[in-house]
Amino acid sequence: MEIFSIPVKDKFILYRPRLQLAFVGNRAMADLALNLVRQESPSDASGPEDALAFLRTIGFLQPDPPPLPLPDHAYRPTTAVLLLTNRCNLRCTYCYASGGEGPVQDLSLELARAAIDCAYHNAVELGQPYFELTFHGGGEPVQAWETVQEATAYARGKDLPCRTSMVTNGVWTARQREWILHNVDGLSISFDGRQETQDRQRPSASGRGSFQAAMRTIRALDKAGISYGIRMTATAPWPERLPQDVHFICQETGCQGMQVEPAFNTRRGEHQGPTQEESAAFIEAFMEAFEIAR
Repeated sequence: MEIFSIPVKDKFILYRPRLQLAFVGNRAMADLALNLVRQESPSDASGPEDALAFLRTIGFLQPDPPPLPLPDHAYRPTTAVLLLTNRCNLRCTYCYASGGEGPVQDLSLELARAAIDCAYHNAVELGQPYFELTFHGGGEPVQAWETVQEATAYARGKDLPCRTSMVTNGVWTARQREWILHNVDGLSISFDGRQETQDRQRPSASGRGSFQAAMRTIRALDKAGISYGIRMTATAPWPERLPQDVHFICQETGCQGMQVEPAFNTRRGEHQGPTQEESAAFIEAFMEAFEIAR
C-alpha cells in the first residue's frame, strides 16, 4: 500500500496515489494511517474506532490495485512537435530559455519534414484518421516564418488530414496574422492580462510594451470566431495582480480556456522555487481568480 504523508502547517495530506485518494488529517490521523499501511492486514487493525470508521468509509484501507500492464508496442507518436527557433521578438522578464539571446539556432526544414514524416507514417499504420503538427517555444515560432509556412504546406500535402496548432506570443505582422487565421487549427496565446502587466512582463526586444500588438491578434481571432486558449504567467505580488488580470481576460477576450502558471524567478534564464509564503500568496490569489473566472 503506497502512501505519502505531506505536512502542511499543522496538518498532513494523506495521499494514496494508486487509489487516487487523498484527504487532510491531523498528526494523530497521519500516524495512524502510516501505521495501518505497514501492517499485513490493515483492515483488521486496531485504533480509535471513529478514525478507523472514517478510513473504511472512504476506502482508504483497500489494497493497491494491481499495476497496469506495460504496453506491448513501441512508442509511435502521431504528433510532430517542432521547436523552430530560439529567436524571439519579446524579452519576457521571467523567460526560462532567455529567448532571443545567444547564438541563433533554427530547426532545419529537412529535420522538420523528417519529424512530420514520422508522425504521418505512424498515424497511417495505426489507422488513425489524422496526424498532428504543433509549433512550440524556446523562442517565438513566427520568427522562423518560412519554416512555419513550408512545414505546414508539407504536412497538408499528405494524403491523411493534418491538424496544426501553435504556441505563440501573438505579436505578429498583419501578413502573418492573415495567414495564421486561415492555416492553423488551434492556438495557445501566451498573454498575461492588463496592459500594465503585459507591458511590464512581456516587453518587446526594443523595450516597448507588447500589449497593443497582442490584443490586435486576440481581437482578430475573436472577430473570426476562432477558438483559442490563453496561457498566462503570473508574478508577485499575486493578490494585487492575478485576480485583476484574470478578470480583464474574461471580460475583454473570447478565449475558451485559460492556463495560469506562477513564475518565482526574478531573472531571465533562471528557475527559482517558491518559499512557503510565496506559495501561499499565489494560492490565495489563484482561488480568488478562479472564482472570478467561474
